[in-house]
Amino acid sequence: MVRWVIQELGAMCPSRQRLLAWRENPHDAHLRDVGYHVQEARCPICQAELEREG
Repeated sequence: MVRWVIQELGAMCPSRQRLLAWRENPHDAHLRDVGYHVQEARCPICQAELEREG
């Protein structure tokens, strides 16, 4: 159940503002958790959001 909440609903996803801030500055130490979430955990929700925002 927890996996579904995370994968389908994005319960552990960063805010849209933080996600876009990380895309603009991926080396910002304050956004390291976002980088992990997108690159290492490979969150499909956040990856789709980044693709959509182009």
